[in-house]
Amino acid sequence: MNKKLDKIVDFGGNIKKGTVLFAANFQYKFREPAMAQAIQSFGWTVENFSWRDYVPSSTWGKLQDKYLFGAVTNSINKALIDKCKTVNPDVIFLYKAIHIYPQTVSKIKQCVRLVVSWNPDDAFGKYNKEFAKMYRPTGIYTLLSSIVSYEKTFFFKRLWQRYIKSIPIYDICFVYRKQSISKYQKVGAKEVYHLPSFYDPELHHPVELSEHDRKKFESDVVFIGHYEPDQRIECIEELLDNDVHVRIFGTGWNPYLSRRLRKASADPILPIYGKDYVNAICASKMSLCFLSKLNNNPYTRRCFEIPACGGLLICERTDEMRELYEEDKEAVYFSDKKELVQKVRTLLNQPEKRETIARAGHKRCLSSGYDVVSRMRVWDDAVCKKLNIT
Repeated sequence: MNKKLDKIVDFGGNIKKGTVLFAANFQYKFREPAMAQAIQSFGWTVENFSWRDYVPSSTWGKLQDKYLFGAVTNSINKALIDKCKTVNPDVIFLYKAIHIYPQTVSKIKQCVRLVVSWNPDDAFGKYNKEFAKMYRPTGIYTLLSSIVSYEKTFFFKRLWQRYIKSIPIYDICFVYRKQSISKYQKVGAKEVYHLPSFYDPELHHPVELSEHDRKKFESDVVFIGHYEPDQRIECIEELLDNDVHVRIFGTGWNPYLSRRLRKASADPILPIYGKDYVNAICASKMSLCFLSKLNNNPYTRRCFEIPACGGLLICERTDEMRELYEEDKEAVYFSDKKELVQKVRTLLNQPEKRETIARAGHKRCLSSGYDVVSRMRVWDDAVCKKLNIT
């Protein structure tokens, strides 16, 4: 499998390295497609395979997809094997391959030179019964507490089983967090590289807002992200209690809102994507960022997207974050709700300081290689080295 791959040069003098089959969910236009486009820029031909194409729109089909069982999962695996035989790629890149059986990974290895993976979530995170019990519905959802706890436990138990069993089969595993490297090695990974998240310059950049979008999204502080049972509700409540105008967008919030938050928030709280996501950042004085405890996150992709959009990033403090941006000069950090409120109230009274920090964070983000193409060079270098492409 380490035989030298012949290079093809086109009429423009560009090296053609081979074909990559990129298998992913392709749910969001700014993630997997941005990675595929970056890979193409390095001289690869990219074919996409989306397992969403094999999920029926029926409730039963969606349930099979979420809980990874039944005919839906079987059809995804069969279709991937058939696609490999048809395309005959040099590399298969599996992005968060939770649907894929270990035996499928073994079968497609017979069709290709290299099988590699990247997973933005932490398969070794707090996906357990204890964390599931922390999801406690409120209001009219309280009666569903036992069902929610059981559902979360069942979901967490199934989520990573196949992926973890497949890790030793992959030729290369790329990981989102540095601390994951040793965990992957412990379960038998052959080669592991740190491939951090990124921003997409085509989407994440400062924009001029229309009056309509400004009124729709403006706030003192915006949080765009999913719900988790950590300090995020307490922090947002503390901001509201101190007369800070907060907007929330994201998934999973509505069953867990406190009475205070339910009264102050849109009903229901909904996610925003694409241009609306950028507009909300640009319309807000500060953009709040919580780090997933479920995934043991020392950083998250919003830590790159927010500054890339020209927003002022205010984030939970970690050593990794302080390496990415200088504290109080390129980004603002906090450890608890009291510190968050103190920093937000100070910055609300200092618009020039807000602008200075936001500009410095934007400059640092753009100059430090946090964009998708720079990140994917890690992928390209490792794959070319493995395939002996020089």
